[in-house]
Amino acid sequence: MPLLAKDVGITSANPRFSYVAQTTDLTTGNVDTISTSARFNAFNNSISTGALVLLAPGASASVPVSIDRKEFARTPALGAMVVSLDNMTKDNEQALLLHLGD
Repeated sequence: MPLLAKDVGITSANPRFSYVAQTTDLTTGNVDTISTSARFNAFNNSISTGALVLLAPGASASVPVSIDRKEFARTPALGAMVVSLDNMTKDNEQALLLHLGD
C-alpha cells in the first residue's frame, strides 16, 4: 500500500514505526496474517535493503549486506529476504528468509 511517510507522521525526527501484515491470495482467497508487530526505521535501516542483481540462467552473484548494530538493537530484522521471480525453491516458494546470526 503506497503512502507518503509525512502523511503518517514519519520524519527524520520520528523515523520508527511498528507494523503488522496480512496477505490475501487472489486466486484461492486464502489469508495469511502476521499479527506480531515489527519495528522499522525508515531513515536508518538496521539491515541494508534494496540490493538487486539480475542474473543470466545458471549464474550466481554475491550481494553485500550490512548491519547497523545500534539500530538493530532498537529495530531488529529477522533476516534478509531473497526473492526470485523465475525460480521456485525446493518448498515451491519464490522467497527465502536467510536468518541472521551473531
